Amino acid sequence: MSLSGEEQELHCVLSWFTNWEDQQKEQFLSVLVEKAVPPDIDQLFQGLDQLNLNSSCQSVLQCQLRLFSQWFDTWTCQHRNRLLFNLHLEDPRFVDKFHTIVNQKYSAGN
Repeated sequence: MSLSGEEQELHCVLSWFTNWEDQQKEQFLSVLVEKAVPPDIDQLFQGLDQLNLNSSCQSVLQCQLRLFSQWFDTWTCQHRNRLLFNLHLEDPRFVDKFHTIVNQKYSAGN
């Protein structure tokens, strides 16, 4: 059985996640939260500057985060939910922190 493009991408992200150190997971968390709660335009540009997406010399993590960001935008809700489910299996505290931050951002916006 062959995997769909989304399934392959999801598998890559989960593989990266299991190999990332805590600081790298924190950077991923920031990107994941931005995907869940899009920032205002100023925050978006600040985030892009922090990732150095225009730099020709990127770290492996920066490339992974950029790919994740591009892939996530094309995923269905089902694939996005599967990512969170699998991340929860791997690191429940990470997903709990994600939900806490997202809830705070939604509460602050209302």
